[in-house]
Amino acid sequence: MDASMVYWKWGIAATVVTVILAFFSGLPFRKSSYEVWLLVHILLSIVLILGCWYHAYTLYQFLGGVFYFLCAASAVWFLDRVGRIARLVGMGPRRAKVTGLGGDYVRIDIPAVRWGADPGKHVYIYFPTLRPMRFWENHPFSVLPTHLLGQKYLVGPTNSTGISQHDREEKQDRSRSVGPARQPPDGGMQQHPGAGLTLYVRKAGGMTNHLEANSSLLTFVEGPYMNNSSTAILRCDRVLLVCGGIGITGLLPFAHAHWNVKLAWGLKESAKCLYDDMEPSLHSLTDKDIRIGHRLDIDKLIADEAGSGWERVGVVVCGPAAMCDEVRATVIRAAKSSNTEFELEIEAYSW
Repeated sequence: MDASMVYWKWGIAATVVTVILAFFSGLPFRKSSYEVWLLVHILLSIVLILGCWYHAYTLYQFLGGVFYFLCAASAVWFLDRVGRIARLVGMGPRRAKVTGLGGDYVRIDIPAVRWGADPGKHVYIYFPTLRPMRFWENHPFSVLPTHLLGQKYLVGPTNSTGISQHDREEKQDRSRSVGPARQPPDGGMQQHPGAGLTLYVRKAGGMTNHLEANSSLLTFVEGPYMNNSSTAILRCDRVLLVCGGIGITGLLPFAHAHWNVKLAWGLKESAKCLYDDMEPSLHSLTDKDIRIGHRLDIDKLIADEAGSGWERVGVVVCGPAAMCDEVRATVIRAAKSSNTEFELEIEAYSW
C-alpha cells in the first residue's frame, strides 16, 4: 500500500474520532448512561492519539515537532490516571453503610475519612463489588462531612420567634405536609461518628440502581477535588443558599462556614425522606424556607435579600439545570435594579 494512503487514512480516522468525541461530550449523552459514556470516551481518546501518531509518523517519518505535541497530550492523560490511582491507594478501602431512606433515595456513610468541612468539594466513589465486571465505574458526589449532620449551630439573624414567616406557616400544617419530626434519643441531635463522609444518593440508573441496604459495602474514595472557589462567597455580608432536592448535600457545608446564612430548600413529595433524615441537623438553622411539594419563590427570595440592606450578598444554588438558570437570571435582574452587590456561585449537579 502506498505510504501516502496510509497517512491519509490515519488522518481521516483521527478527524472522525475528534468530531465524534466533541459531539457526544454533551450533557444529554453523559446523563443517559454515564458509565457507558465514560468508557467509550476513554477508548475513543486512545484511538485518537494512535491515529494522530501514525498519521504524523507515516507523513514525516521521524514525526518532527509533532512528536512533542503528541507526547505532551499523552503525558497529561497518563499522569491524570496515575494521580487518580495514587489517591485511591493512599485513601485505601473503606466499608460503607448503605441505608435506604425510601423511594429512590439512599444514604451512604463512609467512616474514618478525616477531611475538613470546607464547602465546594466533590469526590469520586467506587463500589467495585456492586458490578464486579465493571469494577472501574465511579460517580461524582458532593462532599458532606458526617459531623455536620450531628452538630448544633446557629447562623443568621432571626426575627423574634427565631424562624421565618414561611417556617411559621410550615409548622402550622406540619402534620399534613411534613409529618412529625423524629426525636433523637438525646432530645437534640442524632448521634453520628465524628469522622467520615455522608452521601445522599438518588438512584438514577447505572451503578446507583444497584445500591441497596448494606452494613459493609466495599468502597473506594477518590478526592477531594475543589469545585469553584468559595472565597468570594464567604466574604459576603450575607449568604443565600438555594437548593432543590438532593442539592442540599452540596450546600450544607456553606451553612457551617458562614455566620449569616439563609437556606431555601425545595423538595418534591417523593423526596420528603431526605428532609426526615436531615431535619435534626437543620433544626437550629434559624433562617430557612423549606417547601415540600411546592416550588420555591425565587423572585421573592432574591428580592428580599436585595431589599434587606446588605451591601454584598452571596447566592449559592445547587439543583436542577432549570432552577440554576432561574436563579442566575433573577440575580442578574436584581443586581441591575438595586444597590446590592451579588456574588453568584452555581453548584449544578450535572456532569
